[in-house]
Amino acid sequence: MNQTTNGTKQRHYVESVLNSIINMGYDNETAKKMFLDNYRIVKRRYGFGPNAENFAKEIIDLDTISKIKYDPNNPDMIDLRKIRKRIKETKKYGKDHS
Repeated sequence: MNQTTNGTKQRHYVESVLNSIINMGYDNETAKKMFLDNYRIVKRRYGFGPNAENFAKEIIDLDTISKIKYDPNNPDMIDLRKIRKRIKETKKYGKDHS
């Protein structure tokens, strides 16, 4: 019975977060996609601690940040392509391979 109560609470929380994203000016489909793409990351970091509106803001911020493309002319940006390549190689060959 306790698990059902927790599941119901989580469902209501998720619905509130989705409604908050929609209330911030996003259409229903965009809100769902944004939520599904970023939900796990935000939940792992914050859990269900923040209220639904703050959780929605975190999802929107993460979605916005993830869409920024690298601009070599911008001195404030860091080129992560070499680092990403190194991470992929490390995962592929294991930690001992240099």
